Amino acid sequence: MRSYAAAVTCLALCVASASAGITDYAIANDGDGAINCVVDSWADEGAETYSMTIVGDQFWGPGHMVGEFTVDNDPTVRVRNIIDNETSSAWIGYRVNVFLANPFMVSTAPADLLVYGPTDWTATLTQSATWNGTAYQAIIDYTGGTPIAVGETLDFGYKFIFQGTVQYCQEMIPISLAIPEPATMSLLAIGGLAALLRRKRS
Repeated sequence: MRSYAAAVTCLALCVASASAGITDYAIANDGDGAINCVVDSWADEGAETYSMTIVGDQFWGPGHMVGEFTVDNDPTVRVRNIIDNETSSAWIGYRVNVFLANPFMVSTAPADLLVYGPTDWTATLTQSATWNGTAYQAIIDYTGGTPIAVGETLDFGYKFIFQGTVQYCQEMIPISLAIPEPATMSLLAIGGLAALLRRKRS
């Protein structure tokens, strides 16, 4: 089990880049205890493309990483999540809701929408980024044959392209043998960004 200090306030890290793109970002978990995750690494890959790796533990769902990217053009971010299952049961699936305040696109290329491990899991863009009345939302589902037992790790990622400075929320929902009712899942997804951004501002 990884051990990280709880990030109650967002990280504020300056990103230097000769080609500009993202000039600053502030991304952290929202501090409600569902996850204990941090941005472990950030890299400028050139051509306004960046990689961000999030590592940590998840205790229940949904968990949220929230914050903002400050940009001066239309960049691309490759997000990798390395998450330990510290819930009470094995995961048979995992849903990520991505919410942005601006229009964006999730890449469906095999090299950009993937699972690093276990290798028998797959990633599917279930919903392209569409306006839900509060924010633009994309849904990515990760499914597989090997359940992620308690104490084991799911390693997965996606790439998205967006326009302008934007507020960002990644909602992380493990799916176990005790699956939430569909209505509950829908309410969590639709209300995610608005509620979290209100909390961030207060």
